[in-house]
Amino acid sequence: MKYKFLSIAISLAVSIPAFAGTSAAIDNIVYEPTITSDSSQNAPASEDQIAPDSYNTQVCRSDRKNISENAWPADMVTGTLPVVYINTQDAAPIVDKVNPIPAGYYMDPMGSDYAAEGSAQEPITLTIRGRGNSTWLQPKKPYKLKFDKKQSLFGLPKSKHYALMAHCFADGNVWETCLAGFEMSRMLGMGWAPHMVPVELVLNGSYEGVYFIQETIKIDENRLNMFEQEDGETDPSVIPYGWLIEIDNNDEYQYAFKETPGGGNILFTYKAPEELSQEQKDWLYPELRDLNDRVHSSPIDDPRWAEKLDVNTLAMYSIVREVLQDFDGYSGSFYMHKDKTPDAKWTFGPMWDCSMYWMPKDNYLPFSKYAVEGHRFKWMPRIMQYTLFGDTFRRIWKEFYTPENMDKLATYLFDFSKDLGPAFEANNERWKGELKSTQLYHAPTDKYAYVMQMISKNAEWIDSHQNIEDIARAAAGIDEIVIDPDAPEEYFTIDGMRLSSRPAAPGIYIMRKGAKTVKVIL
Repeated sequence: MKYKFLSIAISLAVSIPAFAGTSAAIDNIVYEPTITSDSSQNAPASEDQIAPDSYNTQVCRSDRKNISENAWPADMVTGTLPVVYINTQDAAPIVDKVNPIPAGYYMDPMGSDYAAEGSAQEPITLTIRGRGNSTWLQPKKPYKLKFDKKQSLFGLPKSKHYALMAHCFADGNVWETCLAGFEMSRMLGMGWAPHMVPVELVLNGSYEGVYFIQETIKIDENRLNMFEQEDGETDPSVIPYGWLIEIDNNDEYQYAFKETPGGGNILFTYKAPEELSQEQKDWLYPELRDLNDRVHSSPIDDPRWAEKLDVNTLAMYSIVREVLQDFDGYSGSFYMHKDKTPDAKWTFGPMWDCSMYWMPKDNYLPFSKYAVEGHRFKWMPRIMQYTLFGDTFRRIWKEFYTPENMDKLATYLFDFSKDLGPAFEANNERWKGELKSTQLYHAPTDKYAYVMQMISKNAEWIDSHQNIEDIARAAAGIDEIVIDPDAPEEYFTIDGMRLSSRPAAPGIYIMRKGAKTVKVIL
């Protein structure tokens, strides 16, 4: 099935691509962006934008070197986006992800519809530190903000916790994948997902280019609205509920345990509660091991893991990752949580870090090459083989993949990106020579069209290849599934060694029944 996305009236001379398979030549799109900035919006910062003495303006470059001259002056701001000013106490450099630095924050809306937040004379107090894993290693760094009191930044619901995201990875800048992934998860019905607001950042008087103010994942009535278990809880009737867990690929945080089914680690990091009592550990660790065992040892027609894991949200999560071809999405930043309800299961989400590369489906082994072949995260290669998961995926996909939803997504992405051009140009001027060309921002209208091409191609491919369990089984080398527990059976290891009885350990075996020999999953 092929859909055309909504035509949008714009003031730019840009050819808007049709959605997959329409009359437009999707591989031959012509872009002629004519975005220009008003020179009046590029005036130097006024005197009232100078930070107070308590947060002086000695420059702290993002390469973490204090310098005496402002090589990237604040008047590089274009005025086309709100400007966030952050000044650390005594211009202290932000050197790590552990030690928060006291700072002051204020925001100049620059004529936008947002209300000003704080001022140079009365900045809002907060702390700032580094964040991220691989992104922290890049010259343009992401930051974690924690305000002393809850703040409603840019009209978002109040919270103490926000992030300043650069979305700068080793080989590219992929802010638009997060934007699309968050919106698709909301459209699918996964509940709350982070919101992003583009800004220009001036840090300790130095222009740092375009960043995104972004909500972070927290259990809160305005974010992930669920029961939150207290740190150090000891009541056995409470401990099974109120958990937020990340299936992670980085072990520098407080992880519960590593498991190695079939090779390769699966790593669980607990996010809430943060400090565990012995009673909490005694419940959580066996629970996660039980989940892992159920995924790998359930018979193919009896998915016992579904008694504890919510298959609906897992299918929704998988749809987002597959449409984005986000091949890292099953091994890290993969959240699940458990609320306090009578029929509570581990539910997947919120969505986070949809930030790998856009690739058309015909470039990869379907579905995600690294999902069906077992790249790092070891659940999906197995879960994708279950008919229950395939049936659920197909049902939700049919509801999601409609012309109305594709138009809605296209409109959302376009409206967000259409005015970013001038600020992107200033950002690239600031960072050229320090970042790779692929890490700089491309013209937003070009990137919008490219993103919609990739969504179009990937969605069209998924729609015509919905036999997800067959694909996953083929990737695992399973040619046929035979389930007949009453028939006489002979079992062999995958290397051909005959076993004396039906194997107790989960895995892939060779089973012979008379003249018929097949691979089986136990």
